[in-house]
Amino acid sequence: YKTLLPKALLELVQAGVQPEDLAPLAYQARVAAKLYARERCTLPARLMANLFDGFRSLKRYGRWQPVGMSYEQVWDKYQK
Repeated sequence: YKTLLPKALLELVQAGVQPEDLAPLAYQARVAAKLYARERCTLPARLMANLFDGFRSLKRYGRWQPVGMSYEQVWDKYQK
């Protein structure tokens, strides 16, 4: 994921795709990689990861989000 995604995004930039259009694609790839990794791990580890992300997002954003930050939250995080 970390080696293939930058290369794929760079090729899209060279093909003329705007960086603003690449951000949602990168976010979706990140979420897909996280879900894939969690599906491949053991059940207790998967549950703990979901609980950890859920409580962390509840503390930071006031919403239960077991899959992690939303696109808008990631955008705001890196915009600062």
